[in-house]
Amino acid sequence: MTTHSKLSPSARHRWANCPGSAREEARYPSKPSGEAAKQGTHDHSLLEKCINDCKDATNYVGLTLKDHEGEFIVDAERAERVQFAISHIEKRMVELNADIVIAERKVSLTGLTGRDDLDGTVDITILSGVSKTLELMDYKGGMNPTDAREQLEQYAVGVVSEIQAKGHLAPIHIILTVIQPKLRMKGMNPIITRTITLG
Repeated sequence: MTTHSKLSPSARHRWANCPGSAREEARYPSKPSGEAAKQGTHDHSLLEKCINDCKDATNYVGLTLKDHEGEFIVDAERAERVQFAISHIEKRMVELNADIVIAERKVSLTGLTGRDDLDGTVDITILSGVSKTLELMDYKGGMNPTDAREQLEQYAVGVVSEIQAKGHLAPIHIILTVIQPKLRMKGMNPIITRTITLG
């Protein structure tokens, strides 16, 4: 089981609306992951492997992979969901003339805030120096619509501060994207985005 920062981006929808919830939650032991959470973790692991290996998800069908939730066999359905995300990522890389794509990037706000309880991991980071654009993507594996753009805002603050701390100019355009492939089964839009223009 992974541990999350007390004020992690993934819990921002809760603690931003009710700050006391973080303190109260800390009083109770973490619960084991449910089956849906485990399956989502496996999707994320396959997505990360595809990005790092520069391969389509279909290449892993039938193979056994392992993450912190245990071993899992990549079936055709999981591969199709993840490939939907991979195809969108590839499309965006071309459209943005991207220089960099990173899977599972650790994001820290410590340098900006002096706090170490705001950190998290963004699923996909795309950076384009040509278009001066940063796109952050969050993959959601569930069936219920999830707007993770608040979560992505926190990641964006961390990534931009890290870029500036290295002496580079901050991107002008920041795009926050949520990819939720299963929403297609409900006839809903599986990709939502929000663009922020700085300056």
